[in-house]
Amino acid sequence: MNQFQYKIFTLLPPRAAVDSMNDWQGEDFLPFQTTDNIEECLAQPYRVAAVPAMFNQPDSYSYNQTLCSVDWSKFDLVVLSDIEYIDHDTILTQCIDPCNIKNYVLAVGGVKDRLIDPDVVYRPWWIFQHMRLNSFRPYTNEPRPFLFEALLGARRAHRSYVMARFCSNPDLLNKSIVTYREEFGFDDNDPGMFLNSEAVDVIRNNLIWPYVSPNLNLAWEVSDNIRRDISEITPWEIYNNTYYSVCCETLFQHFDPNKSHDPGPFFITEKIAKVLLGQRLFVLFGPMHTLKFLQELGFKTFNNVINESYDNCSDSSLRFKLAFDQVEVLSKLDPEWVLKETEEVRLHNYNHLYQYRKNIRNQMHQMILDKIPEQHKFA
Repeated sequence: MNQFQYKIFTLLPPRAAVDSMNDWQGEDFLPFQTTDNIEECLAQPYRVAAVPAMFNQPDSYSYNQTLCSVDWSKFDLVVLSDIEYIDHDTILTQCIDPCNIKNYVLAVGGVKDRLIDPDVVYRPWWIFQHMRLNSFRPYTNEPRPFLFEALLGARRAHRSYVMARFCSNPDLLNKSIVTYREEFGFDDNDPGMFLNSEAVDVIRNNLIWPYVSPNLNLAWEVSDNIRRDISEITPWEIYNNTYYSVCCETLFQHFDPNKSHDPGPFFITEKIAKVLLGQRLFVLFGPMHTLKFLQELGFKTFNNVINESYDNCSDSSLRFKLAFDQVEVLSKLDPEWVLKETEEVRLHNYNHLYQYRKNIRNQMHQMILDKIPEQHKFA
């Protein structure tokens, strides 16, 4: 198997940024050699660097003053990684072009359109990171005391709607484990900016915030310190005590108000990674066609037991209503029957998660090798 002969320049990232070189390391390849000495790298016959995208932008999570001072025209290839939702055009115009990077490969964390540039790959970093941090636990079919878990995280319009719908159905709320905590803060305190008047009325008439279900046993918590980074931990004990999940993704509609009825954008994070890894049946609150996007990645969903046409609804308020209607449909079904009917799909998703990661990581590694002339590789 071919491999690059020389060392790739890379710096250990700050905690918030991505380890770009490890990001591009394939599972079926010998590891790349690296150096943090830029002069050592530039003295080589073919010069490659691996850096986080947007490292030159002071307001970016990946800003690095040292990298800003580098003359990137001296490199034959630059390997870039982005972990958030920043589209290719923005990275091109704000990072690649201004830094005089002539030859590159780029991994993006989200997509708004289908990628057609062979130098750009979609890689759901938050899924892969969550898999790295969380080991497998055997799935059991034992009876559970509660129906749904809905750990809603930071306050946003779609999560407030979900919380309000739970509150408007006390029987369902009492049979579930729901948390909506102020420790996570809120990114939007005015759902009227995003939802129609009917959905806003549901929120204003029913929302309880903050809220922690009395059904939550503190021994099931993933951490004694409730903070944002607990999202990187799979709540196994809560899963073991509930049948289904409500999954509220980070993005829930297009952030351009003029495109709010468009599909996507698709930014698949650890929230979906958890339910796939945990072999969970889930109802998704995210942008239009997110389920379709997951299916295009090779995953399966649950339209054999619930109506998932909500995924095709372009109006966010109606999409959320239809999705929560299916939460209530599920609450009336025999959960043991539902688990049996969805067992093949849930197991497929778990297995495909690992195969998908392997395929993407190998593809990324090969993209680097395809850019390097043969005389600079060894067999």
